[in-house]
Amino acid sequence: MVDALVSTCLAKLGALMEEEVVRTLAVRKDIKRLRKKLIYFSSVRENAEAQAMEDSGAETWYRDLKHLMFDIEDIIDLTMVNSRNQASSVDKALTSIPRGIGKFQHLYNLKGVFENGTAGFTLDELQNLSKIRHLWIEKLEKAMPRSTMVLSSMVHLKELGLSCTMDADPNNRTHYQTEQIERIQRVHEKLVPSRKLECIFFYGFPGVRLPGWLCSEPQDKLPHLGHMHFNECIAFSELPPAGQLPELQVLHVKGADAIRNTGAELPGKGVRMTLGSSTKVFPKLELIHISDMPNWETWSLSTVGLCSQDTTGDSHQVTLMPLKRVSLLHCPKLRALPEGLHRAANLREVRIEGAHSLHEIVNLPVVVLLKVKHNRGLRRIANLPKLEDLFVQDCPALDQAENLGKLKRLGIVGCAKAEQFRSNQAKMSANVVVLFLQICSSKIKDRMKTVKAGSKTHMTIEDLEADS
Repeated sequence: MVDALVSTCLAKLGALMEEEVVRTLAVRKDIKRLRKKLIYFSSVRENAEAQAMEDSGAETWYRDLKHLMFDIEDIIDLTMVNSRNQASSVDKALTSIPRGIGKFQHLYNLKGVFENGTAGFTLDELQNLSKIRHLWIEKLEKAMPRSTMVLSSMVHLKELGLSCTMDADPNNRTHYQTEQIERIQRVHEKLVPSRKLECIFFYGFPGVRLPGWLCSEPQDKLPHLGHMHFNECIAFSELPPAGQLPELQVLHVKGADAIRNTGAELPGKGVRMTLGSSTKVFPKLELIHISDMPNWETWSLSTVGLCSQDTTGDSHQVTLMPLKRVSLLHCPKLRALPEGLHRAANLREVRIEGAHSLHEIVNLPVVVLLKVKHNRGLRRIANLPKLEDLFVQDCPALDQAENLGKLKRLGIVGCAKAEQFRSNQAKMSANVVVLFLQICSSKIKDRMKTVKAGSKTHMTIEDLEADS
């Protein structure tokens, strides 16, 4: 009887793991396919000014650039943020795990929920899974605190997901009583992962403070952490000192309703480099992706926590993060980008959408690509001396352009003051291919024909619908 039960469980787990492998391979294929498309579209965009604008070419130019501006790289961003999460999950339809899961000591991947009647597993059983590499635990609100560190035996754990039930709709958040929140916080305090952990996912955490092992000297407890994700964690008001993590590559925050101000707590004390005498903040960070933050107002990258001298009295250089990409989506109260962002020596791409209180985007000296969309209050873009590609959509107040001397391509869609903005920009950069899209009609082809092959001239497509 026992053998039959074990065989059945093993067969089911084998099938689930096979599905996981298929899903992981599919995600990788999707990423590869999207990157190929991005290369193609970039080639179209970069070479179009040197090509004859024939009828069919004009249609391709318009269609490809329209999709290029806000879709392809956004999908890759989201894939980068979510793919590790997808790969670490066994099956989203799986709602329970058989009792006695701790007996399967050779499991490498597990997603499950806590004991509820006759299904699920308990925290104690996790201690036996010493070889587990990917662990996603749902419905943690049902768990009871333990006196021991239940994940301490998981020395091979690479990815950890901790999830509580939480409605993603900000107008219909799941409500927890005070005693429930305190219990959930105590449960999380005991879920200290292995030092080898590479990815951590918090979903629906209702606590007002994050676990101490993530907030106090995280570089000592999680020296290899590369991905940090917070989804729908509605109650804590401060992010952990992520700038102290030496291997962090991706920081993703979504739906943190209680965060209003972000300051020196995020960079923390930085990372003291072993070679030389410098301190770096986010030494390997590539992407900051922040979205759906309804109350977020201010963002500072202050480094007041970084000492200008070490304990020996020798001075050392403080270097801010070598960040590559920033994506800010649906943060309607954010008033300004942080001043310290100009010290991000590798920052190349910025995307901002739905930041209606943001009036200007300025002082980004190395950014080459800027995409802005649905920003009602944006009026000015200035001091981006290396900017090559600027794509703007639905920014009705935007009319000021300053110090955009390297601009090569400009796309404008649905901006009431677009002509004034383009005029200001043209005074600084004469050799810019301008694709000015307001309301286009079939006459786009006739206007395209006037552009000579290889010419560096303004290509303007404006309000053609009115003539049709």
